Amino acid sequence: MVRMHPEKRKAELLSLARRLFLESGFERVTIAQFLQAANLSKGGFYHHFRSKDEVLQALVMGEIGDLSEQLQGLIEQSDPVGALMGVFQYGSMFLDGDVGILSALSSEHSLHLYLDVVEQACIKYIQPALEKILQMGITEKVFWDVDISATAELVLAVNHYGNRKIVLGQWQHEQLQRYSVTALQALGRHLGVLDAMSALIEQL
Repeated sequence: MVRMHPEKRKAELLSLARRLFLESGFERVTIAQFLQAANLSKGGFYHHFRSKDEVLQALVMGEIGDLSEQLQGLIEQSDPVGALMGVFQYGSMFLDGDVGILSALSSEHSLHLYLDVVEQACIKYIQPALEKILQMGITEKVFWDVDISATAELVLAVNHYGNRKIVLGQWQHEQLQRYSVTALQALGRHLGVLDAMSALIEQL
């Protein structure tokens, strides 16, 4: 019998888990149901994951990783201001989308876990993309010569706050919209491109 490569098998299990969670909801799917659907033993499950929460963590990391690949394409095709705005627009699409794993979550525990992993994933995947955009803008003398790392961290911190408010149901989307516009205007002033960003902000 040919044994499947562990990483390939893990990817298959994550794909199955994603489908089950989206169909039934993360909280409703038990490990026993997952084992049955995957034709997998408990030992096989724990070889790849320590818990159902770890399955969710892996799915969220994968979604942010996919988003970062899309952002890389955006960076290559856009001017610095357009690329920076694209980061915010992709983030809004990510939160608004019905296809992401977020739509399968309903409990406080799973929502907080989701947000924690999103923040970790953004530091890993999105912060380097932001720093690349900022460096590009400074090199092309579009942006003022700001502290790249600190500015990228500030953008992520603002983003994380808005994410938490909307995901936990503490804000309506109109509140997030106002918050995002104010944050983008402040970022435009910080980078010296408020006028250029204002025209794009109006399209949000």
